[in-house]
Amino acid sequence: MSVASLDPRDQGALTTQSIRASVIIADVDLRVLHVEGPAFDRHGVEPSDWPGRRLRDLLPAGVMSELEPRYRAALAGENQSFDYVSEDAERAYWAQITPVRGGDGALTSLVAVMQDVTDRLGAIQDLSLSSARLRESERMVGVGSWEMTLETGAMTYSQGYGRLLGLAPGEQLDRASYMKLAHREDREILVAAMAECVKAGSVQCEHRLVSRDGTVRTLQASGELVAAQHGRPEYVRGAVLDVTEQRTAEVERLEAVSMFRQGFDTAPIGMVLTDADTGWCVRVNDALCELLSRPREQLIGASLDSFIHPDDRLGVHKARGAISDGSSLIVEQYELRYLRADGTAGWASLNAAPVFSAAGKLRAVFSQVIDITQRREHEARFEEDVNDARWLGRIRDAIDDDRLVLYSQPIVDLVTGDTVQQELLLRMRAEDGSIIAPDEFLPIAERYGLIPEIDRWVIRQAVGLAAQGEATEFNLSGASIGDPAVVRELASAIAEAGADPSLLVVEVTETAMMKQLDAGRRFAEQVTALGCRLALDDFGTGFASLSYLKQIPAQLLKIDIEFVRDLTHSDTDERLVRGIIGIAREFDQTTIAEGIEDEATLMLLRELGVHLGQGYLFGRPRPLSAATFIVPPAPEPANSRSRDQDPVALVRRAFAALAGRDLDTLLELCDPQVVLRPHASTTELTGRQTPYRGYDGLRAYTRDISRVWKSLELTPTAFRAADQSVIVFGRADARSGTETNTAHVLWVWQLRDGLITSVEIFESSRQPDARLPIKR
Repeated sequence: MSVASLDPRDQGALTTQSIRASVIIADVDLRVLHVEGPAFDRHGVEPSDWPGRRLRDLLPAGVMSELEPRYRAALAGENQSFDYVSEDAERAYWAQITPVRGGDGALTSLVAVMQDVTDRLGAIQDLSLSSARLRESERMVGVGSWEMTLETGAMTYSQGYGRLLGLAPGEQLDRASYMKLAHREDREILVAAMAECVKAGSVQCEHRLVSRDGTVRTLQASGELVAAQHGRPEYVRGAVLDVTEQRTAEVERLEAVSMFRQGFDTAPIGMVLTDADTGWCVRVNDALCELLSRPREQLIGASLDSFIHPDDRLGVHKARGAISDGSSLIVEQYELRYLRADGTAGWASLNAAPVFSAAGKLRAVFSQVIDITQRREHEARFEEDVNDARWLGRIRDAIDDDRLVLYSQPIVDLVTGDTVQQELLLRMRAEDGSIIAPDEFLPIAERYGLIPEIDRWVIRQAVGLAAQGEATEFNLSGASIGDPAVVRELASAIAEAGADPSLLVVEVTETAMMKQLDAGRRFAEQVTALGCRLALDDFGTGFASLSYLKQIPAQLLKIDIEFVRDLTHSDTDERLVRGIIGIAREFDQTTIAEGIEDEATLMLLRELGVHLGQGYLFGRPRPLSAATFIVPPAPEPANSRSRDQDPVALVRRAFAALAGRDLDTLLELCDPQVVLRPHASTTELTGRQTPYRGYDGLRAYTRDISRVWKSLELTPTAFRAADQSVIVFGRADARSGTETNTAHVLWVWQLRDGLITSVEIFESSRQPDARLPIKR
């Protein structure tokens, strides 16, 4: 078969191939039809003598034994691509054998194209001297290089690249097998990258490969197109960098950022990130919005200072300054008041920490804002209770030691200027002899039930003065209005002293009468039935109605100092005083003005028709002579409640059981859900800071005490009853080995329905400065 008999398309292909390589065409018997190119000059026969002869007759036996299987496979219809080396080992070739078919589809010939790649292999060999250093560098930094022939897809690769892929030494690799190693989700990236490289001449991409051992690696790859002669693409070469660790770290960083943001946004406590320069909020969470009762859009871009109580902003400024100038890397917790949208204030604990950029520049301040309003309110109530307890001790001592004293202030007829009666004003003498004003101790005495005893003492003193012929006005508390025993005490004292009851004026406040109108009416009727007069103090402040005055048979109305102080300068006060005087006239009552301090006020009150007055203009309160005091009778016995019903008695039993480790008795007196909470340094008594809950908790508490301390003695020094609670002052003496520790402790016992529901233990900074009342 001649070359001319080839299909024109095959001739075009042959010509194209011949431009770049040597070509031989043979028939189905492997008889040479055409030959050209330098590859055939090395076999001892001129190329012009090749046509018409069989290949086995032309090629050396060694070469033919290597090539003949390839030709036979091509005769069977398979395209063949392979490398081989000339017999003298001086030249290396890449060969491709293609079967050619005629118009009827029958195989007519074979076309073999052989490309000399000796120079290219030589260049690779020239680089072999530095390959060891390259391989070590590749291993150290995770790099590799590769080449891929475009026509065949065959690939060569560096040892570093092979190591990244987990390939065995010498393992063949081509485009198809490489794509199998590519991560399933990244294969399209590689296809697109190769197309871009062929089109644009270079490409960069990042993709994942799954090595032979299953390790997923992330590679950063770059490739460039290498053109052969005449600009025809020949192969693509490139390099890779293993960035698995960087990407893993990046993913972990992003996950950490995501978790931080999630934790930031969903945290149950307030979180805020503020700009270090402006102090503006740049990120807040829902808890902070709820805490400040403001929407997120109102907080973002606003200064955190604007939501802090003005009196507490200075502390925030100092803290921010310490962060800004670098003098503080972490700001310790501090407490401040914040302002809600409705203007009310709450308490918060704020922890602030600086946030720096990678370059070390302060970028922001991260703060945790924890609502501690309930805790501060609880502490305030506790401090108030403790303060009350100390005052109760002082009041109790004053009663027991006869240190209640009375002062007297004259009440004057505004027309004649004569003193018509005196008002007794209660004071208390402290242990150091100083005088304590009534507003410091009377509210506490009334709140905790000591006021009836004080009122009885005042009654005895006032009746004693009346028995001496002195017209006397004295005050009784609101608690006495509803206590029938007080009226009985008054009647008994009058009878025993033989006093004229008309010389006695019983003074109660208008507000106290209005709060218990029925009891007040009975009280007023009983007092007037004894022959005493009744005065309504602070009249006008309770806004009493005329119907109320009809029910209370009061003989005197005392105009409150609030309306008298600025009477000469206030038209409003003058109109109010005129109204009170008018009401008194309607009910035939005597008016008394309090707080008269100057002649102008006196003249105006006299002009308005006020009957009596008192104030500094007529005389300041002066102490009565000690000789006028009457020794009061013994106080009434305690009420008929059983000892077991008395909260103090119950706590006494429970405390004794706790101190004596009598667990059975303690459990009997406690609610099943009882909670015992050690606070602050009292946790050293048990070595535990968390609360003890329920009966099992009480058992654990006693076990912990026994484990930590060789012995622990709890000594109560005072009991004080409050609303649904009893405060016990005492001492804890703990011994461990030869060491003895003594602490002054407060136990707060909460009760409900006759059982103990909680016990809170605090260490007192010092021993109480006064004895507290002990109920027996």
